[in-house]
Amino acid sequence: MRLVPTLAHHPDARFLFAAQPSGHPDSIDAAPRFLHDVLDWLGIPTTRCHVVTTPVIVDELVVAPQAEQLGGPGPTEQHLNLMDDIARRHLSGTKRDRCVYVSRAAQAGHFAGEDLLEEALAACGVQVIRPETLPLGAQLRTYASARLLIFAEGSAMYGPLLLGRSLGDVVVLVRRPGQRLARPSLLPRSTSLRYFEGIAEYMPGRTWRGDVANFGGLTVLDEKELLQTFDVLDVPVRDHWDAARYEELCRKAPADALKINEAAERERIREAIRMRLASTGAQPTPEHELTEFDRRVIEVLENMEGLQPDAPTGGEHPEGAPPL
Repeated sequence: MRLVPTLAHHPDARFLFAAQPSGHPDSIDAAPRFLHDVLDWLGIPTTRCHVVTTPVIVDELVVAPQAEQLGGPGPTEQHLNLMDDIARRHLSGTKRDRCVYVSRAAQAGHFAGEDLLEEALAACGVQVIRPETLPLGAQLRTYASARLLIFAEGSAMYGPLLLGRSLGDVVVLVRRPGQRLARPSLLPRSTSLRYFEGIAEYMPGRTWRGDVANFGGLTVLDEKELLQTFDVLDVPVRDHWDAARYEELCRKAPADALKINEAAERERIREAIRMRLASTGAQPTPEHELTEFDRRVIEVLENMEGLQPDAPTGGEHPEGAPPL
């Protein structure tokens, strides 16, 4: 996080973002939606933001220290004060009056039977959200409105880094053994922070090359410990729990998780090819423009069910890359 400290000391600063080696994105307008949402939250107009795709020389370059880092160290008091100021602009009138569960049920890495957990929590009056379906601002407002905020451990836990001391009691259901994700950043932002680890079995995901992908793993929670955790939190999940259905869902979970993981991996591969081919210009050729890695990836994609992109043959493609 360098944007906020830079803005604090240089309120009229212009911001440079380096593009990926492929040259994508080549403009701030082409940047991912989440970057636009972050800039909007921080109050930085996109007219002051520029994407650098080639070497540049500037009269004065300001590089602020990192205000905090994901694995620690956490934020300084000065940085939290700045984030409090920003949060107040967006959270006026927000009350901590609810319990919120932040789910990963639709993600490649999730809990077995998490759909059932969502249903049981909703029956308890808990607001269940899947953050990937919400704009960033709505996510942050929801987090700040929670008296008790329960995360399924995952990347949504980095969202509150855009808040100050805005969180109530935070609980994390650990998905990967020993993981204490975002602890240095969440601890000073919350009234309390607890991690519950009741894992019966953990099966990491795999990339298309067979490498371990912990972000896409499946976690089977110990049913007894899970229900005891919610007893401690005074959330009566037990009253709405279907043990037989949970057992059935856990039995089916590995096959279902594999389908989700394969779909997510397929999309990552597609994006990698788009970017690599886009960087070659309008006439990519296997002999001179593409690496052996590119050709192997295209071969894998062609063999995937329902996905048959046209490999480049040396002729010009209207878009500069084969349709994926």
